[in-house]
Amino acid sequence: MYDRQSSGIPPPWKGRKYKRIHHENLDAVLKELGVNAVSRKLVGRVPIAVRLIKQQDEYVWREEIPFKTHEIVFRENVEFTQQRALLRNNVRAIMRFEGEDNCRLVHNQMGDPRIEIINDFTEDELVQTVTVNGIACKHYYKVV
Repeated sequence: MYDRQSSGIPPPWKGRKYKRIHHENLDAVLKELGVNAVSRKLVGRVPIAVRLIKQQDEYVWREEIPFKTHEIVFRENVEFTQQRALLRNNVRAIMRFEGEDNCRLVHNQMGDPRIEIINDFTEDELVQTVTVNGIACKHYYKVV
């Protein structure tokens, strides 16, 4: 298996910003979370861009929408308290990379309901899979 880290090649997300271009099954996941119809429609239409930034021993997951920027500062495999933007509650969460190349970031929120977010990065795109109570949606992002 090829190891990007030991070869000195940076992970594919480094220095990149990803803009959402499409999503699948988002409405079903938002319904499962109890989000009202007006908010569900808005969430699906608002343009969103994301970045993952490494700052010394911490990472910043940044979500940018036209009227707000939301950031999660985390250390890999260290539990932290996170405020859920849509549900407006605090939950315990943990984020970790999988694989030797840091191309997959897994984000587990341990509240009620549990949410798992898997981010698969390439140099050209990000595919994000969000799963709640067995219902999954996908967000597709392109590098901007």
